[in-house]
Amino acid sequence: MRVAFFDIKNFRRLNSCRIELDIEKTIFVGANNSGKTSAFDAVYYFLSDISKYSITDIPISLYDKINALGEYWKRKSGNKITDIDYDFCTHLDVWFDIEENELQYCYKFIPSLDWSGGKLGVRIQLIPDVQSIYTDFRLELLQNENLRLIDFLDLRLKKYIKSKYYVLDPNKVDILNQGSDSVEELEENPLKTLIRIDIISAQRDFHDISDKPKNNKLSDQLATYYDSQFNPRTQTVSGVSELYKAINEAETKLSKALGDRYIDIIKDLSRVNYPNLGNPDISIRANISVRDAIANSQSVRYKLPDIDHTLPENSNGLGLQNLISMSFRLMQFRDDWVRKENKTDEILKEIEPIHLVLIEEPEAHLHPQSQTVFIRNAYSVLRDSKRANSLTTQMIVTTHSSHISYEVNYKNIRYFKRVIDKNVPVTDIISLKGTFNKEVDDVDKIEKFVRRYLKLYHADIFFADGIVLIEGSGEKILMSSFIENNISELSKKYYL
Repeated sequence: MRVAFFDIKNFRRLNSCRIELDIEKTIFVGANNSGKTSAFDAVYYFLSDISKYSITDIPISLYDKINALGEYWKRKSGNKITDIDYDFCTHLDVWFDIEENELQYCYKFIPSLDWSGGKLGVRIQLIPDVQSIYTDFRLELLQNENLRLIDFLDLRLKKYIKSKYYVLDPNKVDILNQGSDSVEELEENPLKTLIRIDIISAQRDFHDISDKPKNNKLSDQLATYYDSQFNPRTQTVSGVSELYKAINEAETKLSKALGDRYIDIIKDLSRVNYPNLGNPDISIRANISVRDAIANSQSVRYKLPDIDHTLPENSNGLGLQNLISMSFRLMQFRDDWVRKENKTDEILKEIEPIHLVLIEEPEAHLHPQSQTVFIRNAYSVLRDSKRANSLTTQMIVTTHSSHISYEVNYKNIRYFKRVIDKNVPVTDIISLKGTFNKEVDDVDKIEKFVRRYLKLYHADIFFADGIVLIEGSGEKILMSSFIENNISELSKKYYL
């Protein structure tokens, strides 16, 4: 069982698009502001935290339509709404490849008893409470008759929308964002127990050298990992009892030392008549927290070779901090997913069969060699567990790195292309998986041929604003002059 593709409608600049996912890793590439982050956020919002959805996630192309509806409501009489167009609603369709022997995962959204394996789809749609919006908007107009509906919704949108779930028609799987006549409403979210989603965002804040807790510092991640995997207060793990035995001995010795040190100060309290008759005596007892000790930024040390000294975590380079931190988070994602602590095999049935891991711009602070090493090995880190063998891991990466895009197989790449539709910027998503002729017997051979001639520096085409083809040496010399003299717009954009 795996996610085959997502269909997204009306989310930012993604008016209507389909994103195919590879079995293992899928790489989003494209120029700045081409929609990579929008697709990334759409998947995360709908599958993990829809509360993050806001008015800015509605496509700009729909603002005029929403405001026109508001103008119609201003003229309308009566307190009830009977006619409404839901075309501006946002939804995410999740299509799965499911085998017939995996019915235990998808029985909630099988469309009919005739289904015998293949594609199955679920729609998550945000439905507005139109009647409440209409009523409240009309009341607000009494205070401001020039109020636009889009401005009214700006601070109130979450109050009026809720998620609904629908079964999609597998016979219409080739239809992008199939209409409402092809869907059947479900009573609850059927994906809650099917997909576990984890994310590494681009904002990792490694440059801050303060001792404030950071979720991306290795020390803080080790503390979180301790809570989920090793904490004997919540887990039963062999060997951890020895750790707490040592802590108790240390607390006893430290308590005695502190008591001896402060005994005179405690005696001085008698001058203010404390403790008096019936009052409890004062004693000092040390309390050592393993988690706090680990979370302290000074707990993680880097030992220099051949030198008997160590340096704190903040002393390491930003690139290495990022690489180590991301790698550890992948391990933590994996272990939290498969519940690595000692449990019975029956618990495995409760684990989500699909683990979806989103990584945003892993190249931050990394030099090219580390970028290629990370993308080459990240997926294997996520799969390094015996319990994961019968389950599915799929990784989505957004990047601006030509080194990452060149390192992966081209069939893993999804190119986000900026286009203009009726003066509004939107996105087309091109899967390079279909670039190579499927009718040819040896597709892999053709891809090897393309890779041979599409060198690393050519991979920049995935991120450029445009490409200039130069016929000869003379034209190449003149090109720099054109740019310097602003004869074209080339000096303002990234052209190859």
